[in-house]
Amino acid sequence: MSAAYLCVNGCKALPKAFEYKEGLVVESGLLQPAYAQHLKASELLTLQQVRGVPQNEHRMLALHTVNPAELHMDAGLLVGVSRDVQVLYGHHYSNAYLNTGLYGALVFISIPGLYLSQRRRNFTQLVSAQAGQALHEKILSLSS
Repeated sequence: MSAAYLCVNGCKALPKAFEYKEGLVVESGLLQPAYAQHLKASELLTLQQVRGVPQNEHRMLALHTVNPAELHMDAGLLVGVSRDVQVLYGHHYSNAYLNTGLYGALVFISIPGLYLSQRRRNFTQLVSAQAGQALHEKILSLSS
């Protein structure tokens, strides 16, 4: 879900902002502290992560002050856009969980296979060493 905010005439206090969510228009209080921080930073663009008040969700908020010199405006225009972080990164999180699960399954499947392979290798080496020892004794008994 995304929301857009617009403040005209360099408003000192931000008017109530509204968000469209699941068919409802909900008053959002997340912009007040972010707006104050944006003014305090006195930068043209600020990017912040804030918590939404109604659902306590994490949101990414971009505030941009537009004040072109050729328009001779007495105060800048503030444009803000917010987006739910879960919507932005949810797909990556689900892929990370899937890849972690697949890697974990691969590790747990490969451990018994590796154990059995090493066990068979050690048994083959033991049989080979015993055969070599028997051959060596046979050669010694024939040469004497």
